[in-house]
Amino acid sequence: MPLHADPDVIWVVTEAPASPNIQTDGQRGGWGNNPFGEPGFAGRTQRTPVSTDALEQNMSSFLSRMGRVLSRARQSATEVAGMELEEIVLSVEVSGEGQVNLLGTGGRLGTSGGITLTFRAKLSA
Repeated sequence: MPLHADPDVIWVVTEAPASPNIQTDGQRGGWGNNPFGEPGFAGRTQRTPVSTDALEQNMSSFLSRMGRVLSRARQSATEVAGMELEEIVLSVEVSGEGQVNLLGTGGRLGTSGGITLTFRAKLSA
């Protein structure tokens, strides 16, 4: 079966476990002939299968909880500042276990990783 053929799995690129620091004869470090030390995140990735059912359940749960937070934020913007909250942009990441996590300040996000969710207020008719 081809790697992407299972309809019940989504592949997530995650950080691979760090390599052990192996001492070799005649060398001071464990990174062989690499004078620059350990490779960066891009050099240590792995593909991890995540169940679409688990991801769907976790995303739905995250969006449900986030919906409550956003509803209160919208209400507070109106009550406190007399403003209307029009748009909120959030960045989330999916772990190798299918967990959906909000990226806060200092969150590590690869150059093209993560998911951006944009919520806009409904236009009233």
